[in-house]
Amino acid sequence: MTRREMRRAVGSVSTASWPMARTGTAAAIPNPQGRKGLGDVYQVSIHGQDKGVSPVLAQALGARVALMGNGPRKGGAPQTWETLRGARGLEDVRQAHYSIAGGKDHNPPDDYLASLDGPDEAHWLKLSAQDTGAFSVANSRNGNGQANRLPHLNSW
Repeated sequence: MTRREMRRAVGSVSTASWPMARTGTAAAIPNPQGRKGLGDVYQVSIHGQDKGVSPVLAQALGARVALMGNGPRKGGAPQTWETLRGARGLEDVRQAHYSIAGGKDHNPPDDYLASLDGPDEAHWLKLSAQDTGAFSVANSRNGNGQANRLPHLNSW
């Protein structure tokens, strides 16, 4: 994606009092505290399919958390996981489902998955954001909802 294409693809909308930069089906929620990068939260596009995640965009966003609305057999591509692993500043990836194609090496720990490998029980992830820039991601399956500091990727 060229700079010109990225400028055309990125627009602005507001969600409550948090501004969002939208890129097709991707969204980044900027940090109002002025941290480097365009956003703290990156909603991964096209279910995390490799064709929908640009390494250039992932780097430019500088997000701390990526949320992926994948299915067990749709999205969650290993290439997407590698792109996210290489993104500047990314601390955490949360997924709607365990990605069968990804296996253990390309999925987050079970605590960060809304639905594990097996029958779908319709669990969800919920992003809650404050005007101050604080945010948390809740997991309906296990009640895991950590605020701002989501450390499991720091060991990369």
